[in-house]
Amino acid sequence: MRQIDAGDVQRLISSCTAEGLAAKTIRNLWGTVRLIWDAALAQKYVDALLPKPKLPRRQKKKARYFTMNDVARMIAASTGEQRVFYWLAAETGLRSGELAGLKLADIDGERLSVSRSIWGGKEQHPKTDNAVRTLALSPQLISLLWEQIARQKAKGHDYLFSSVNGTPWDMDVFRQRKLKKLLNVLGIGQAGFHAFRHFNVSLLDALRVPLKAIQERAGHALTGSFTLDVYGHAPEWELNLEAARSAGAAIETAVCKIETEESNYSVSLTAIKQKQLPVANLEAVENV
Repeated sequence: MRQIDAGDVQRLISSCTAEGLAAKTIRNLWGTVRLIWDAALAQKYVDALLPKPKLPRRQKKKARYFTMNDVARMIAASTGEQRVFYWLAAETGLRSGELAGLKLADIDGERLSVSRSIWGGKEQHPKTDNAVRTLALSPQLISLLWEQIARQKAKGHDYLFSSVNGTPWDMDVFRQRKLKKLLNVLGIGQAGFHAFRHFNVSLLDALRVPLKAIQERAGHALTGSFTLDVYGHAPEWELNLEAARSAGAAIETAVCKIETEESNYSVSLTAIKQKQLPVANLEAVENV
């Protein structure tokens, strides 16, 4: 190890870059080398720290988010608890752990309280202090939630979404087994639950919801504006409620549009079949 110098490490980094390894992989490699070197230094196998080499920059990936059409199609294609889940994720923008941690007692009329998160199957405090919050719900979502609450009470389960044995949903499993398959069927680009969060903030902004209200509903620590953060109003329930009602109405309109289009197509296709068109013509219609 005493024979290794900064030039050797830099040549290794350059070689990895030339081979086309990702910037993250190369940086992880350097992190491992540094940990080994620090341990060697502590044991006096080497005499000095190894200088940090010039590392490739990470390329920031553009955040994937759902559009209103994406969300409407997902909700229209779902039933039961999955329909409730997708609508809830879209209207509230809750983090995946917060969604998994919701209990029946957290819903009180038009209010939804967020006070816990699920990580690794265990309850924990939400991501930040600001994440402990109360969100207003739209009448459309309230109706769906009460149906879900009735289903869960019949099972004797405490969580809003639970497995057969009453434990909260494993969001990674749900994403792989349900969300991923649904997106494939609908031809929507793959994305995780955070795409609902991006959609929600974008939707509220498009609906001209005040920035402070968006911040409070999202559970963000700061708006980035000194004036808003320091001198902004205290949480106002009426603004929170108006944001929920506006979001719920917008989502309902989009879902109804998708369902109406699908219903009209189904009726038209049935009428065409009843006329007993040649198979070639019928297949052409079905493939439209």
